[in-house]
Amino acid sequence: MGVSWRKHKSSRATGSRWWLPALPVALFLAGWQLLAGVNLINPSLFPPPTEIASELAELYTSGLPTRSLLIGHVTATLSRLLVASVIGILSGTLTGALMGISSRLYRFFDPLITVLMPVPGIAMAPLFIVWLGFGDPTIIALGSIAAFFPLAYNTAAGVRSIDPQLVRAARMMGAGKGTLLFDVYLPWAAGYVLVG
Repeated sequence: MGVSWRKHKSSRATGSRWWLPALPVALFLAGWQLLAGVNLINPSLFPPPTEIASELAELYTSGLPTRSLLIGHVTATLSRLLVASVIGILSGTLTGALMGISSRLYRFFDPLITVLMPVPGIAMAPLFIVWLGFGDPTIIALGSIAAFFPLAYNTAAGVRSIDPQLVRAARMMGAGKGTLLFDVYLPWAAGYVLVG
């Protein structure tokens, strides 16, 4: 009886506070609306949430041409994001794995990655615009770079942390370089890769 009463009391207390996670968001939106209403923030740069909601509703109800235009832009953005993510993830993981295996590659790439990783993408944008021009290649390159550096750094750290006895045991069982990479190094570094 005591256990079921505690469960009931606990679920009742949790159920009465369902709104608690939404409170910070509601306070933020109310503050934003208030600041925009008294012109403490520039409404042309930060329009009030009510204006944004009415524009979204108008976009949704305005008919097929506007809606299809919006869907086209969202699709283009998501496809660029997908391509950039795939390129960044594959190149970062492979480079990091090779850096972790080869101390020469590690000594070559580590200073470069350590210097460039903290540089924001917006600071690299002018270089990529000069090299690649405006358009999809620049956007995809910047997105790939954003994924590349943390993944390469963390994958290299993960591969370098492997127990040498594990590598020796795999080699004694006849594992070649490819088997070592995909069956020993990368599974060992998986936690580091996922953090990257």
